[in-house]
Amino acid sequence: MDDCCCYGCTTMRHPCVNDLKPSSSSSAALKLRPQLFRCFVTNQYHANRDEYDSMNQVQPWSFDTYVRRNLKALKAEFKLHKKINEGLTNK
Repeated sequence: MDDCCCYGCTTMRHPCVNDLKPSSSSSAALKLRPQLFRCFVTNQYHANRDEYDSMNQVQPWSFDTYVRRNLKALKAEFKLHKKINEGLTNK
């Protein structure tokens, strides 16, 4: 199983997210980018779950359903997140 940087998880596998292909052909990028995206998505899921918890509600969907329904938006948010972080590190 792959290690995941999300909430100390070491056993989570997210097959619907693992299928995404990075645009770079270097072997380091091939391994790192899907892992970063997987961690980003898991953190977004937990943030969404925390929002429901703060309103004393139960999140109505599983991780897989959340990813399936929000994959397009998650990809766009990840690209924006990545651009912001790259801008901060290039200063």
